[in-house]
Amino acid sequence: MIDLHVHLFPGIDDGPKDWDVALALARKAYEGGIRTATITPHHMPGTYENTAEQIQSYVRELQAVYEREGIDIQLLPGQEAYPEGDLRERYERGELQTLAGGSYLLVDLPQQDCPFYMEQLLFSLQAKGILPILAHPERNRTLRHHPERLEEIIRTGVRAVMSAGSMHGAYGPSAQKASHDFLQRGLIQIVASDAHHPEGPAFFPLQNRPLVESLIGPDRAWEVMERNPQWVLESKEIPAPIYDRESSEPAKKKSGGFWSRLFARA
Repeated sequence: MIDLHVHLFPGIDDGPKDWDVALALARKAYEGGIRTATITPHHMPGTYENTAEQIQSYVRELQAVYEREGIDIQLLPGQEAYPEGDLRERYERGELQTLAGGSYLLVDLPQQDCPFYMEQLLFSLQAKGILPILAHPERNRTLRHHPERLEEIIRTGVRAVMSAGSMHGAYGPSAQKASHDFLQRGLIQIVASDAHHPEGPAFFPLQNRPLVESLIGPDRAWEVMERNPQWVLESKEIPAPIYDRESSEPAKKKSGGFWSRLFARA
């Protein structure tokens, strides 16, 4: 299985602090069912500097270590890019690393507020042909309180990946409730580990599958855990039907949102 959001390389962000920890995390990922992973270090200028060129070097180095240690996980480049206002300019400068070098870019979300300019920033990336994926929206306070804003973002073509630990309460009860609600409503298209360390509960696919299936059924669980991650690697468009909580059928599209009004005037 594929993990699209995981911090595997040591000493470059808030992931593993050294090689011993990094290898312990890799072995735990393998035991949890991961066979392909995009390494996604933070890129946050002034805090964590991990450019596309550096990340490609990390992948080569880490893959060689895995081969030496007998860890059968294929590694691909990725990045968790912080949503500062110059994100599009950083992409044009070649700093940003899309997932597996394809069309999708993982965009970090702060834990508290969702920046007021987020929608315009995402739109500017889409105008360059980039398909943004929001990281862990269930952990963002603004989007938990205003899920309709996330719904509107998803309807513009942006996709979202959930941190699997949220479902288990690793980030508190509010994030746990939101993760269940967002998943059931179709506001989450991908489940990934977002693992940083080997300690604590396992949040890899073999441990998560039963809970995901209990929330959305086996067919949709297969979509968010297997089909959609594979389609990211292939740069395929991922469908994102929105569901009513009381029904397994997609909800009718709502009108009147900011972007719909904008395009209606165009």
